[in-house]
Amino acid sequence: MSQGPSPHLSWPELGCKDGTPYPAQLRASTALILGVQFEYIRKELGDKPIKVGSAYRTRRHNRAVKGARNSQHIEGTALDLHCPSRIGLFGFLEVVLWIAHEDGIIRGIGVYPWGIHVDVRPTERLFRWNGTRVAPEVTRRLYD
Repeated sequence: MSQGPSPHLSWPELGCKDGTPYPAQLRASTALILGVQFEYIRKELGDKPIKVGSAYRTRRHNRAVKGARNSQHIEGTALDLHCPSRIGLFGFLEVVLWIAHEDGIIRGIGVYPWGIHVDVRPTERLFRWNGTRVAPEVTRRLYD
C-alpha cells in the first residue's frame, strides 16, 4: 500500500482529525485528483512544503469544528492548505487561482488568514470566497 495519493500527500494527512481514515472508496479516484492538484501547487511554489490543516471530515467532526453544513470536506474533496513560509497569502492565492483557471480541476477556493481552502467539487463553476480577517488586497484579487 502506498504512503499516500501523491509523493508529498499522505493518507494520514487526508484522514479526519478525529482519527477516521480517508474513505477507502475514494482512494482510487478523488484522492488521486487531490494529490495531483496538491503536487501542482507545490511545484508552482518552488516545491515548498505545504501543511495540510484539514482534508476529509466526518459529519460529526465537521459539526464540532463548526464547518459549513454542506462542506466539501465531508465529501472528501477538499484540502485546507496553510500558507508556506516566505510566500505570503497573496502569492499563494495567485498560484492557486492560476492553476484553477489553467486546468479547471480546482472548483472551490476559500481564502483565510491561515491559508487557502481548495476543493475539487463536481461542478463547472469556480466558487470563491474569503474567510474572516483576510486583507482587503487579497480579497480583491480573489474576486478579480
